[in-house]
Amino acid sequence: MMSRNGIGSSGANGVGTYVRADQLPKDEPAQGNPIADYAVTGAGAIQLGQQVNDAVEQIRSIADPLDRANLAADLITELQLQIAELCGIRQAAIEAAHLAGMTITEIGSRLRR
Repeated sequence: MMSRNGIGSSGANGVGTYVRADQLPKDEPAQGNPIADYAVTGAGAIQLGQQVNDAVEQIRSIADPLDRANLAADLITELQLQIAELCGIRQAAIEAAHLAGMTITEIGSRLRR
């Protein structure tokens, strides 16, 4: 989705960029895809948030308004797809806990949100 603009495409190592290389200042490397780089830890969640914030700031700094709008839309789409995937993972985990014998009340009391 985002790769058509040269952003968010995954390479062999699973790392992509959120902005086109020609949109970045020459002395700054492109940021990795925060979703692909995400580690499931408390610190990882903070790192993910910072990487998304960095991508947003990079997009905000793009001079051309239409490029900026297109890149913002691409990032929104990518993040929405990831959110949908995470919702499915969460729902399956809740159902697995229930099938394993936990009550809905027990599950609810252990969920953060």
